[in-house]
Order: sequence, then structure tokens, then C-alpha cells
Amino acid sequence: MALSSNDVTMCCGLSLSPMSEVPLQGQPTAFRLADLAREIAQVPRVETELRLRLVWEFLRGAQEDGHPMGLLVEQEPEPTGDPRFDAMLAAVAEDLCVHEGQAPPGWVFRAHRFLPVAWWVSNLPSARAMALVHAPASYRRRGVMVDRHDLVSA
Repeated sequence: MALSSNDVTMCCGLSLSPMSEVPLQGQPTAFRLADLAREIAQVPRVETELRLRLVWEFLRGAQEDGHPMGLLVEQEPEPTGDPRFDAMLAAVAEDLCVHEGQAPPGWVFRAHRFLPVAWWVSNLPSARAMALVHAPASYRRRGVMVDRHDLVSA
């Protein structure tokens, strides 16, 4: 089942603009990383938890829906207005591609997709310790410190 704008509205209480969902032959439309970036950009920057919830919902959909990974990540997302989330989206794309045995798109390696200082996604000391040990390489090298278990159980 694909994550649609209605799903995001129901989950997060957002009033969303129309997305450019891509129809697949004989399948429902796909919610792409570029669509996610637009949705994140609509959420006020101070609402980090809501922005993270959108990322977790995207990850859940990408893992469950079975859409071709290239379709979900090939288009470079527009800037979200927050460098932390721009780096996180590149990490998401690279990590999903690596786990599918595909080369990630070139846009994930652009300089603005890396943070100069680490962003600890959680402020909890125990969660920071877990992120230090278990952050996937694609996240760690971009300075996005998050525990892999948080990504899988998203």
C-alpha cells in the first residue's frame, strides 16, 4: 500500500498540497522522496518531531510497498529549508538503494547533502549512545546520528 497525501494528512493532521505522484503500471501511485521533501518544507522548522514523523512514514511505506527503489529516489528533492533534513533525505536514499543492491543516484553525494556538525536526532543520552554505535554509514558520514533500530521500527 502506497503512502498517499490522504495518509499523511490523517497521520499528521496536515493540509497538503497536491503531489506529483507517479503512477506505476497496474499499481497505486508512489510517494517519492521528492514528494516527502515538499511535505517537510511545508512544516514549520521548529516542528522537528512532525518532520521526523513524515520521514518515518516514508521509510515504512518504502519498506512495505514494493515500489522500485529507483522510482522513489531518482529525482533529487528540492531543499526543505533545513540542512539537517536535506542531509537526512540523501542518507535515506543512499541507505534504501544499498539495501536493494542498487547504486544510489548522484545527487546524494552533493556537498550540501552533508552536515558540517553532527545532528543528534534524539536528545536522550541513551539514544545518542545507541546512535553512536548503530548509525548506518550513509547517515553517519552525513552527520545524521540516528540508531538503525529507529529507522527499521519507524
